[in-house]
Amino acid sequence: MELEPVLPHLLLLASGLGLLLVLPFSERLRGWGGEIALVLVVVSTAPLPLTFGVEREYFDGALLTDGFSAFFVLVFHLVAALVILGSLDFVEDRKNRSEYYSLILIATAGMDILASAAELLTIFVALEITTLSTYALVAFHKDEDRSVEAAIKFFLVGAFSSAILLMGISLLYGATGTTFLDGILEASAEASPGMMGLGALLLAAGFGFKVAAVPFHAWAPDTYEGAPTPISGYLASGSKAAGFAVILRVFYTSLSGVSEFWIAAFAVAAVLTMVMGNAAALSQRNFKRLMAYSGIAHTGYVMIVLVTLNELGKAAAMAHLLVYAFMNTGPFLFVALTGRAGVGERIDDFRGLYRRAPYMALSMVVFMFALTGLPPTGGFFTKLFIFLAAVEAGYWWLAVVGVVMSGVSLYYYMRVLKFMFVDEHPSPAPIEPPFALRYSVVICAVMTLVTFVAFDPIWDLVVAAASTL
Repeated sequence: MELEPVLPHLLLLASGLGLLLVLPFSERLRGWGGEIALVLVVVSTAPLPLTFGVEREYFDGALLTDGFSAFFVLVFHLVAALVILGSLDFVEDRKNRSEYYSLILIATAGMDILASAAELLTIFVALEITTLSTYALVAFHKDEDRSVEAAIKFFLVGAFSSAILLMGISLLYGATGTTFLDGILEASAEASPGMMGLGALLLAAGFGFKVAAVPFHAWAPDTYEGAPTPISGYLASGSKAAGFAVILRVFYTSLSGVSEFWIAAFAVAAVLTMVMGNAAALSQRNFKRLMAYSGIAHTGYVMIVLVTLNELGKAAAMAHLLVYAFMNTGPFLFVALTGRAGVGERIDDFRGLYRRAPYMALSMVVFMFALTGLPPTGGFFTKLFIFLAAVEAGYWWLAVVGVVMSGVSLYYYMRVLKFMFVDEHPSPAPIEPPFALRYSVVICAVMTLVTFVAFDPIWDLVVAAASTL
């Protein structure tokens, strides 16, 4: 068996387990845990070019590699690398920081497997590898009540969604006699429509929890607020991308034959998610909660492509999740940076920040523009193509809702910038940002701009990857 295409998954999983077993017993290595984890992410990504243009099946078809999975593995590794880089300063004084980095590697390996899984039970196991690791990461500050409370809420909702997901899997197995995605597609024509439809809806609900889609979104604001700030960014960007990777593979392939049962549900959920996410964000004072509701709104934008079921929408969603990895992780790392500098998490704590840390404030301009969907950022093109996909499929009204909600989001994103650039701070002493956090924020800002300038080659890559699904 040629294992080159699955080397990124295997290397990352082995690295995470190795760190978990070795670092706690070596005081010298423990101090370098973050740097070691960052190198391991880079090393595990190195074989990735071998997977582009290669389509192979493993374990009797339960796991496969193609351009689609390779693309999402790249996204997951980018987010993991940025979060680990930013965490070098954030958890430097924590005794259990080696376990922190190990869990990030294991969770990312679970995401890798999730993007490559072509069988429902494999998807479930990969999902649990990821979620169990993130439960522990959310509770990393176990001496803080807020962190523990967030982890408990996240765990309870996650367990509930896993039960719903398993029920959907059991119904699809009962209807088709298989849990393999290609087998479900072949058997769907002769299967019981009721069982297939209900199973598809339960799967949609289970995955809806993972990507924080309305009405399964209530856990996100509390979890993001209570989790360590870099982990909030990891959940908001990496975990969301993983959820959509599996949703696209399942619903664009195995369940496309029964789309009449779930397209209407996704259309309603997309509208509710866009509207409720943006509406709730308008009144937020805590920046992490604002970003949580912003992430819910962006879930709604991406869900539009699940209604369109066309090639343009599929590629647009993938491109948006790539840009989102930078433009959404960056603000969370920014808050981690300001937190280390003694600035709070409330939006009004950012008063006069441009005069205290000008380069960091300018980075936030890039992020807020990108999240709104304004040039010169990659978010402009990706949102545009998502809305064009809706129009092409005849769902012009979804595009109208998306454009209107993007206009609404402009208010609360620009409000953040207003505090930074217009309002004065009572004691505007300069802030000296920590080294690693500073560079992680700058990298995110630069890459958000690069995705606009170099969008053509990025789009070509995305289209090629999407065509393999």
